[in-house]
Amino acid sequence: MFTRAALCLSALAGLAASTAIHGRPASENTRSFKPATPVSICLAEGTKLTPELQAKLRAVNQAIGAYLGVDPEADPNDPFADRYNLNSRWTGSQGAPRVITWSFVPDTVSITGAPGISEPTSNSSLFATMDAGVARATWVAQFQSCFDRWEALTGIDFQRITSGGNDWDDGASWTSSGSAARGDMRIGMHPIDGGSGILAYCYFPQNGNMVLDKNDSGSFLSASSTYRFLRNTVAHEMGHGIGLNHVCSSNSSQLMEPFLSTSFDGPRHDDVRGVQRHYGDINEPDNDAASAVSSGAIAPSATRTLGTIPGVAIPTSSTLSIDADGEIDYHSFSTSQILLATFTLTPVGALYDSSTQNEDGSCNSGNNINSLGTANLAFDIRNSADALVTTVSSAAVGVAETISGVLLSPPGTQLVKVYEVDAPTASQMYTLTITTAAAPTVTASDTLPNYVSLSWTNIPNNTGYTVKRNTVNSEAGAATVGTPGTNSFMDTTAPDNATLFYFVYATQFGSSKLVGSDSGFAKCSGDLNNDGQVNDADFVIFVTAYNMLLCSDPSMPSGCPADLNRDTFVDDSDFSIFVGAYDNLICP
Repeated sequence: MFTRAALCLSALAGLAASTAIHGRPASENTRSFKPATPVSICLAEGTKLTPELQAKLRAVNQAIGAYLGVDPEADPNDPFADRYNLNSRWTGSQGAPRVITWSFVPDTVSITGAPGISEPTSNSSLFATMDAGVARATWVAQFQSCFDRWEALTGIDFQRITSGGNDWDDGASWTSSGSAARGDMRIGMHPIDGGSGILAYCYFPQNGNMVLDKNDSGSFLSASSTYRFLRNTVAHEMGHGIGLNHVCSSNSSQLMEPFLSTSFDGPRHDDVRGVQRHYGDINEPDNDAASAVSSGAIAPSATRTLGTIPGVAIPTSSTLSIDADGEIDYHSFSTSQILLATFTLTPVGALYDSSTQNEDGSCNSGNNINSLGTANLAFDIRNSADALVTTVSSAAVGVAETISGVLLSPPGTQLVKVYEVDAPTASQMYTLTITTAAAPTVTASDTLPNYVSLSWTNIPNNTGYTVKRNTVNSEAGAATVGTPGTNSFMDTTAPDNATLFYFVYATQFGSSKLVGSDSGFAKCSGDLNNDGQVNDADFVIFVTAYNMLLCSDPSMPSGCPADLNRDTFVDDSDFSIFVGAYDNLICP
C-alpha cells in the first residue's frame, strides 16, 4: 500500500516547511512490502523560503495532490487547508483501540532513501552507533519509554517484537510489512543529511518505519534530562507513525510542531487529543456496562479522580476523553458498604492556536480552538444492572457537571456512564471525580420506656423515608411502622422488653434504598432507672419529672423518659400509666 514519511529537524529548528496527506484506507497485511510514496519535509530554523525552495515544496505538494486526486490550488477539499491535524490511522474504525507492534532492525538491513530526501541507501547502524556510546539496556530503555508514554495516554497497545533471542527483529527487507517476527513500526539508523538539519523521519500508517540520522548520534546519546533529546525526537516521529501531522501553534508548545524542542518532556495536550481521536482513550473499549473499566473499591471519606495524567504532568490534559459524536465511556467502581457520594465530571481543555502549514512550508496561525468546549458532556449514575439511577446534564458546555449526596445502596458494583449531548467532531478530554462521605448511620434507642426513638443520617435529594421493623435481623418480613418526612422517628408501638430490628429506607431519584439498620429496645413503662423493676426508686424519679411538667425543661432528663404517653408533658395521664406499672412491680 502507499505510505509517506514525515521528518523532524534539529533542536534549533523554529520554522518548518511541511506537507502531509490523508492516507488511503487499506486492509491489514494486503501487501508484503511498503513501497515509497511522497514525504513530509521539515526545514531547520533560519531556512529561508526562497522562490526556488517554495517551488520545490509546491512541486512535492502537487505530487501529493495528484496522489490524492485533488488540486491543492483549487479543490475545496484541499488537504493543506486548516483542519484537525490528523493523518490516516492504522486499520480500524475511528476511536477504536489497536495493538501496534514495533521492533528494531538489525544492522544488516539496508535502508533505502526516502522519497524526496533521496539520501544514499545504506545498512542500518543503529546498534553499532548507540552501543558505542552507552550501554544497550540504557538506550533501548529510552525508546521503550517513548512507546510506554504514548500507550499510557491513549488507546494504543504497543508491543515490541524481537526474533531469535536478539534485541532486533528477523531482519527482513526494509519494505517488509509487520508480522509475528517484525513490528508494524520498524526503527533503524543511517546517514541522512549530515549533522543537524534532518534528525529523523517516519512514515505514516500503514507503514510507520522510522529512521534516525546517524550523523546526529552525538545529540541522541546526550544523557541530559534523561536523554530528552532522543526521547522527544522518537516520540515526535512516533506521532507521525500513528497518524499525526505537524501542528503550528503561536501560543502553545506541542510535540508535533515542526521543530524539536527539549523545553518539555514528551507529548502535550494537542498531541494527546489527536491520538485519542484516532484510537480512543486509555480505557477503550468501554462503551457498555460489560466493558466498563473498574477503578477498584472505594472507601468512606475518600476522593478518587479518574483521568489524571501519570508521570510527567501535561497541563490541561487527561487520559480520558469522548472522542466522537455518539461515543460513550462506562466507568465502574465497587463499595463494600452503603455510602453517600459526590460525582463531578469536569471537561478539560484550553484555548490555543492549532494551525497547519501552508503548501509552501510556512506556518499558518490564528486557528484558535477551545478544547474545553469541544463537546457538551453529561453523565448517568447507574446501578450494577445498568439501570438508570439519575442523569446529570444541566451545566453549559465547558462547565463541570456535579451531583452530591448520591446514596450508593446496596453496596457492590457502581457504574458511571459518560457521554456527550451535542455532536462533537473532535476529542473532548475530561476527568471524573468521586468523593465519598462517612458511611450513613441509623441509631435506635434501647433505654427508653415503652417506645424506641430512631434517628439517621439525612439523605440529600430524598422525597421521604420508610421505617420497617422486625423481630429478627432480616429485611425479609419486616413491617412498615412509619413513613416520616425527616430523618427521625419515634416507634410508640414497640412492645416492651423485646429486642427489635429496624431498617430505614430513603426514596431518592424515585427509588427506595436502604440507608442502614440498627437494633432497638423498649423498656417496660415506669422502669426509669433500668433495673427491671418499677418500685420506689422509679417513683422518686417520676415525681421529680412530674414537678417539672414540660419535657422541654432544660433540667428534664434526656429523652423525657417519664413522659409515658409521649405528649411532651409529664402529667396525670403519665401518672396513671406509672401506677399500673408500679402495681406490677416486675417488668414482664
